[in-house]
Amino acid sequence: MAVLSIRRFGDPTLNERSLPVKEIDCRVGKLIKNLA
Repeated sequence: MAVLSIRRFGDPTLNERSLPVKEIDCRVGKLIKNLA
């Protein structure tokens, strides 16, 4: 799951290519905030 967030920050192009990933990243981001 952390890999998805890394991809989002590392390669914005991946977001444009895969829209569903954005939704997953949003959920993962919330989880990371809860953990941190």
